[in-house]
Amino acid sequence: KKKKYLKKMFKYVEGLNDSVWNGKFNEVEKEIEDNKAKYEKIPRVQAMKLTIGIIKGSITGSKDARSENLKIIKELEGQVNLYNKKKEQREELVQELVKLNKEAVEAAKEEEKKEEEKEETNDDILGSGEKVEPTKINERPEAVVDIKEMLDNIEVDMKLVQAECTLWKGLLLLQNNSPVKGGLALRKSWMIYKAIHANIEKGEKYHQDIRDVCLTGVGTFYYIMSIMPSTVAKVLTLIGFVQNREQGIAYLHEVFENNGITAPNSALMLAVNYLFVPRALADAHEYIAAYSPLLLRCILQYPEGFIFRFMASQLVKKTGQLEAAGNHLNIALESCKEVNVQPNLFVFELGQSYFQSMNFEKAEEIFQDLIKVEEDFDFKTFAGLETACCMAFQGRMKEAKDMIDLVPSMVKSKPGRIDQYITDKLKIIGKLWNKDLNRLEVILKISAFEMLYLRRDLAHMQPEDLQAVREEIKKGRARIKELKAEKDLSDMLAATLVILAQIERNEGNVEKAEKKFRFVLSIQKSIRYEQQWLAFSNYELGEIMYHKGELKESYDLMKAALKFSKYPFEEILKARTNLAIKQLKKEMKK
Repeated sequence: KKKKYLKKMFKYVEGLNDSVWNGKFNEVEKEIEDNKAKYEKIPRVQAMKLTIGIIKGSITGSKDARSENLKIIKELEGQVNLYNKKKEQREELVQELVKLNKEAVEAAKEEEKKEEEKEETNDDILGSGEKVEPTKINERPEAVVDIKEMLDNIEVDMKLVQAECTLWKGLLLLQNNSPVKGGLALRKSWMIYKAIHANIEKGEKYHQDIRDVCLTGVGTFYYIMSIMPSTVAKVLTLIGFVQNREQGIAYLHEVFENNGITAPNSALMLAVNYLFVPRALADAHEYIAAYSPLLLRCILQYPEGFIFRFMASQLVKKTGQLEAAGNHLNIALESCKEVNVQPNLFVFELGQSYFQSMNFEKAEEIFQDLIKVEEDFDFKTFAGLETACCMAFQGRMKEAKDMIDLVPSMVKSKPGRIDQYITDKLKIIGKLWNKDLNRLEVILKISAFEMLYLRRDLAHMQPEDLQAVREEIKKGRARIKELKAEKDLSDMLAATLVILAQIERNEGNVEKAEKKFRFVLSIQKSIRYEQQWLAFSNYELGEIMYHKGELKESYDLMKAALKFSKYPFEEILKARTNLAIKQLKKEMKK
């Protein structure tokens, strides 16, 4: 039975929060600046600056943005610490919040009249080709306009702001390759959420949005822990972390339906579950169908929210709707222009969409624009390698070689995970091409499709696009034989077999796919550099055996996949593999 919780504390920040997620950054920043005297001492309002910074940093991929966000966090933590220490200051804050809530209630009455006049439509806004009804959301509860009611929960709210700050600090430090500092910050954050969550479980009466903020944090931690490698998860459990995927996802859904200030955060965390790290051994289309209503609600509620348009592009691309994916990205790009955000991530994904459609000229044009951006961002090197691949497909090998030589110089600070992958890939290319442009051409062409496979783009392409990929891969294999380079380019041949096997799986030719994956494993000794083809072949075979009902063999193959390390997208594959192993253990006990 659902417990009845109290009122809404955060009415005063609700409008600002909705505007942030609708991409109205300039309006929010102006509102905060114009009312500096009113807002500068209110942590929840100052936290809007952090939300904007985090979204901007995600879209631009900027390494400088991470440093700026860490500064915002430091300032916000200082403000919260002051309220935690001084009761008088908390009481003054409460009086101001009640006053702001009363003003917000009056302002909302006019907005509600306008909303009632709007007619909601969802005529395939997603472009997935499926009929989708948006997730139903709850009415936002009555606002707190009583000083005592606000005072009852203000201390716990300050603790939650602290937890949110340290959560983001931990994630930003991890992105900056500072695992120890990042891990300590995450543990500090978790301990705050855990303590407040324990009080909720005991029946402590908190206002609805306090509960929602807490459950967003707890749900996020539960989920993240569930996709950790089992060895890491065991260690983290010993120091107080908890893993509970199902409960975490349930909490995030509950928060989204409550439509509070962390509903958009929960929607993004759920996107990770449904679109990027879905449960292993499951039908991907079921996950897409599960997330579609929720994402449609986000787009209806935040039509100019470019982060949700990006998620929509990812969702429809997984159904093979490349044109619809491009449409969502173009809407996101236009929204970014209005707020002067350099949308490097969106531009890169648009280039990838053209690449998947074999429009190498248009894809190159987009990647070229990206690498000219002066700012240092996470996937500039990726765009550089993709540019070289596009040049190879257009027969401009001298330019492709010059581009490859240029890519390392695109890393201007500490390399991120993607930079490291591209750097390692270029080192392998350097060893294999043997100063022969003919060899380099075939290597670059195959490498382009390797990236489509590793990013899981290949798994969601339409039959006609897959046929085009198959033809190019066959040409690549034939060219390697013509050059008498089978021994030197054995890694590339293994890659082509994995890609062809994936195409066979997509088309339902499971037996043919299985033979190719097994053949890759049989030539393990000839694969010198790129162990990922062995790891992925084991995993793919594990899935095939699972669907055949061969659970023991599936389990053994999954365990074999975990033995390989130091390959691109390792964290993602290992997360999926560990989830598969957990599921197999449960099913084998039945």
